[in-house]
Amino acid sequence: MLKLMVFQPSDAAQESDLSLMERIQERDENALRLLMERKAEKLHAFCTRYLNDREWAKDVVQEVFLRVWEQAARFDPTYSVNTWIYRIATNLSIDHIRHEKSSHGTHERFFHLVAKVQETPAVPLNHLQKGEVERILRELSRFLSPKQKAVFILHEVDELTTPEISQVLKCRQTTVRNHLFHARRILGEKLREFYPEYVHA
Repeated sequence: MLKLMVFQPSDAAQESDLSLMERIQERDENALRLLMERKAEKLHAFCTRYLNDREWAKDVVQEVFLRVWEQAARFDPTYSVNTWIYRIATNLSIDHIRHEKSSHGTHERFFHLVAKVQETPAVPLNHLQKGEVERILRELSRFLSPKQKAVFILHEVDELTTPEISQVLKCRQTTVRNHLFHARRILGEKLREFYPEYVHA
């Protein structure tokens, strides 16, 4: 069974994602392993930001590659492999959020991004207790819809472009821009409303 793990560099590092997908469609398990080598770490980071929990993220990433294997025949080569995999990861993460009423853990970079969006400096995190940072993150991110949170992380953290995100989420680029605008607005408003001491007026 597939396991999320640290992989050693492979001799096939130069093989394209599309070539690996073609081999996966032919039921080549080694190609799946190579794709996991290439994508698992970044996917895990994305899912951790989204779910606020590294262990949940591991479960989701494992499920992503199970879906890649099971649904390989559905892959449309007019899209990039990266876009297709992000779409699977995003949908699974949204499903997970809908079934879990609470989230755990923290992600300090996400907290800094909230302050960056407002173009105001945050209080240094070394002045805060870990539990306080976790509480602030949960309090802020819960005001976002699943799609707003996905767009914000994909754009601000993973640095995907608007066209790429529109492919990942299967929506128009104008919808992506709207989600991003409202995510930034909501996060900024809630940061100022609940934690004005961390934002300079």
